[in-house]
Amino acid sequence: MTVLGNPGDMSAQFRHGYVAGEVATRRGLATTFDLRIYYGDSGSGIFNRRNQLVGVVSLIYTLDDGRSQLTMAGAYPLAFTAEQWREARTY
Repeated sequence: MTVLGNPGDMSAQFRHGYVAGEVATRRGLATTFDLRIYYGDSGSGIFNRRNQLVGVVSLIYTLDDGRSQLTMAGAYPLAFTAEQWREARTY
């Protein structure tokens, strides 16, 4: 998976990572990605090896037990209307 985002006060930062799994959140099930992520990356596209959009950075998921910390990118399932798909195919 790859992301080109704007973390913090930086711009156009390319990162590479892997699908980690899924996590239940208040908004529903989200896919987690083991890749470096930071505030400001929200809305960045997540692409697979074939450069296909597979997610959009929607949350930063953090676990912290006081001794160590794990931070992952999260994305909710993509949902497009039929009209949006038709429009996207015309480009």
